[in-house]
Parts: sequence; C-alpha cells; structure tokens
Amino acid sequence: MSAKTEILFSNQWDVRISDPGLEGALSHYFETVYLKLVAHIDGDKVSYEFTRKVEKEVQTHCIFHDVEELFKFLAEYLGPVALGNIGIKIGQLGLA
Repeated sequence: MSAKTEILFSNQWDVRISDPGLEGALSHYFETVYLKLVAHIDGDKVSYEFTRKVEKEVQTHCIFHDVEELFKFLAEYLGPVALGNIGIKIGQLGLA
C-alpha cells in the first residue's frame, strides 16, 4: 500500500516589519510567512508534518505522531477556529 498525503492547513500572509521608534517611516517592509500542516498516512501509521517559513527560510519544522501533542503545539500558532477546522479534517480522514 502506498503512502497518502493530505494537506490539513495551508496559509500565507504578509507581516509588516519596521524599525522600532520609526512608526510611519518609509523604511517599513513586509515579509511573507507561510504555514503548512500535512498528514502522511501509510497504512495504520500517521505522521503530521508542520512547517513555518518566513520568505524562503524554514524557521520551524516538526513531525508529530500523536494528535494530542500536535494540537498542543499548534495552539501556539493558530486560533481556535483554525484548530477546529484541522480537527474536522483529521476526523474526515477516517483514521481509527
């Protein structure tokens, strides 16, 4: 049986970066932040891979095998609505 990959969450947004004390200055610039959560399913084995990138640099990359630990970790990055949507998507995977 081949491994299956499901994207559970993917989002990107631009974050304003500025010099402290120079609010309103023309030196403001933006960085793009990417979050991605993927489930890798191989028979009875499931792993959840979380990646956070700023521009092209990976800043956080974690792999979880326990859903409870995954949600404890994700609570630092996502709001309750996003966590609920991820929970629904995991439930729809039909894992025992």
